[in-house]
Amino acid sequence: MRILVYGAGVIGSLYAAKIGNSKYHEVSIIARDKRLIELKENRLLIKHMKGRDIEKANVNIISELDPEDIYDYILVTLRKDQVKNVLPILRDNKSKNILFMVNNSLGPSEWIEQLGPERIILGFPGAGGKRENGIVNYHIVSSFIQPTTIGEIDGKYTERLKTLRNILLQAGFHVSISSDMDSWQKSHLAMVSPMANVIYKCGGDNYTVTRNKDAINLMNKAIREGLTFLQEAGFKITP
Repeated sequence: MRILVYGAGVIGSLYAAKIGNSKYHEVSIIARDKRLIELKENRLLIKHMKGRDIEKANVNIISELDPEDIYDYILVTLRKDQVKNVLPILRDNKSKNILFMVNNSLGPSEWIEQLGPERIILGFPGAGGKRENGIVNYHIVSSFIQPTTIGEIDGKYTERLKTLRNILLQAGFHVSISSDMDSWQKSHLAMVSPMANVIYKCGGDNYTVTRNKDAINLMNKAIREGLTFLQEAGFKITP
């Protein structure tokens, strides 16, 4: 299959590289500005955080999406504030399956307005890392903590979800399919935001957090408050 990753940050670079190196599919990645120059000069490089070997990704590096260039799947791996600018480009392209791997607690209404619900798949990455000296140092999160999670807007279990799941599994990612991705992302934010804030409060060190009972109590209250709000607003707490 032909797969495009739209966005060459840590997440986009990692998913493009792992899918490309699985050697089952033709993968391209869109990069811009300094990142485009960096990739053109040195190629896309990734390294596991606990390893030493640097992998060179088997991907095509491009700078834009042509309206006539059709892909089986497009993975959008941008920040939410960046997505708005690329919606007209995605709208003009006729690729049918667009996976938004975007942290979005507001729901997909803006995307639906531009693209229609039938083209959109919702998702969230189960990996992370950082880029240093042009190399993406990555970690794939365990299936118990947070697999890569995907789902249809209407919650159905479709053939294209099965195919996408297999693509991601072949690339080495843990994958879960959600029947309610909108609630999943809202629940995720209600949990992760207080956790992140308490880590920042404690100097960015999770071990320091464990010794600060007041910070932990504040975090727990914030998580409970967020989850209670979601329930009272009619959303399901998932998972």
